Amino acid sequence: MTNREQFKLWTQEHGYTPQRVVNETGLPRGAIEHWFYGKDDFEPSKIKPEYRAKLYALTNLEIFRATPQMVAGENVDISKLNAWQKDLLRWIADSSYNRERLQKETKLGKGNISTYCTKPTKLTKVMQKNRDALYTVTKLESLRGNGEQSCYDLPQVQQAPVNGSIDSLVAAVSDLQKAVLERMPLPKENGSGNIVHQASELFYALAGKLEHFKTSPSDREKLTKKLAKADVGRVTSLLHAIYKSQDDFDQWMFLSGYAYQGDKDGRKNPV
Repeated sequence: MTNREQFKLWTQEHGYTPQRVVNETGLPRGAIEHWFYGKDDFEPSKIKPEYRAKLYALTNLEIFRATPQMVAGENVDISKLNAWQKDLLRWIADSSYNRERLQKETKLGKGNISTYCTKPTKLTKVMQKNRDALYTVTKLESLRGNGEQSCYDLPQVQQAPVNGSIDSLVAAVSDLQKAVLERMPLPKENGSGNIVHQASELFYALAGKLEHFKTSPSDREKLTKKLAKADVGRVTSLLHAIYKSQDDFDQWMFLSGYAYQGDKDGRKNPV
């Protein structure tokens, strides 16, 4: 399936017209119509990062999700880059930035940004003022250390196959939660980029796992017996509240005193 076919299929399944996409993303109508009606398939990597970020936020289609490789360039072997450089590429990919915008906001030279994104460079070789400029914009904690430990690193846990038993799936999710909580410190002041990224990664990992239950009534029933309905409601409510204004969110916090029940096997509440 081409990129255009995936995009059109999503709009059909969710009741979107090109104009509705324009209305909800604020993107130029001409661009949307090109991606929707164009004769040749479109290449996502050539779409402006800020446009691609809005399309990904709306559709959750992987074709619109930026990748570190996309930021670095197809001819760059990112496996040879240092951990802090990979973090920088991931940060750019996960934001609506591109290398040009990062260069403008950090006020670093174009050559500096190009080197950091494409050529293996030890952080100890980067001038302190340049590190400070990058940290001010990105808040990447790996820029505060020696650059050899990624701030995105999560412990490896065995992943239950989608067609595995519901018990193995729930156990794997529980193990992942435990591992993350053990490794994820509370965000430092003005340093929330790491925990935001991790929460996003876990959210989409969970979303991917839940796709299995669309076609398995028996597993759906088993899952409802594993998870407390009130806990699911609490998480859903919190996700909705995150998108509210600060005043509405504060009111939600005031009214939402709730202790998680944990699952039916006695696993602990979230921390």
